[in-house]
Amino acid sequence: MLENKAYLIKSFVNLSLIVIGIFFLVESYEVSPGFQQVVGADQYPRWFAVILIFLCLASLLKDHLAWRREKFAADEVKIIQEMKEVGPRILTLFGLLVLNIYLIPHLGYFESGFVFLVLAIFVLSEKSLRSLLMSLLYATGITLAIYLVFGVIMNIYLPAGLIF
Repeated sequence: MLENKAYLIKSFVNLSLIVIGIFFLVESYEVSPGFQQVVGADQYPRWFAVILIFLCLASLLKDHLAWRREKFAADEVKIIQEMKEVGPRILTLFGLLVLNIYLIPHLGYFESGFVFLVLAIFVLSEKSLRSLLMSLLYATGITLAIYLVFGVIMNIYLPAGLIF
């Protein structure tokens, strides 16, 4: 809460200075240009006002971005770390999907699906002998269920393979 209070105070000061800068800018049009000067007397308050407004807007933006960064830093770091951990798995799964599509005409739908499921489940789980055996078990169950539903019950033609 204390950081939020400091942010609000800085924002209030910057907004107040912007209002003063706008006042200077408007009032600078009431100043006479001066006599025989390269830069008239009316130009100084205008430039001062424009620079003041610009710097206060930049400070507001900087403070707002810093406040957001502090507010969401922990969540963003966690998301980035999770993406770094999951990224290779996603690329591996995409490669397995491409391999599955390539193998369908050569091995058949069910066989290539079985290979895809075994490898995909193994990639997504812990790397151990138990997880490999579980992925084989799950892939067998899923492949048989798909075969029974589509091949036997619904009698839908799927690309024939070596076994099914």
